[in-house]
Amino acid sequence: MIDRTHMLLATLLATLISPSSYAQIYVPPEGGEVAEVTLASTADFGTDLVVYQEAATCKGQRFVQHPKDPRRTTRVPAGVPVSFAVGAPAYLGCYFAFRFHPEPGARYLLEYAKEADSNWDIGKGTIALRAKCSLRLGKQMADNSLTGIPGFEELRTLRPFFESGSWCAAKQ
Repeated sequence: MIDRTHMLLATLLATLISPSSYAQIYVPPEGGEVAEVTLASTADFGTDLVVYQEAATCKGQRFVQHPKDPRRTTRVPAGVPVSFAVGAPAYLGCYFAFRFHPEPGARYLLEYAKEADSNWDIGKGTIALRAKCSLRLGKQMADNSLTGIPGFEELRTLRPFFESGSWCAAKQ
């Protein structure tokens, strides 16, 4: 039986190792040319949205808060490349990294969805929650329809919730 002390220690440890608990919070630009990015998620464990301060190297990781909110909107610089990572940390392998040039005044929608029921994968002494996920990204038009994004690049997704690395390059 787990006593109160062990429960508190487990909670503290989980909080400390969660990426959004130790990463810096994204601060949207106050002025200049901006675009709006909305994340809409159906993941039941919360979804992280990361904006990188340096798009080319994926350095300067900043989390858009709050991960448990299924829909949140933020502003990003427009007219320059911006790199993002989206994912639900509770679902291993369910993250995406990408880069594009937001247009000034444009609105973009990221729809993150868990596609299949989760299952437990027990192997090598670990238990991991796995799920199949998808991300749909588009520029929102005046009638709320979505169109493609010119110049969109999907990035390698080995470790997008960590700073920089070889994954921060366009997928071949």
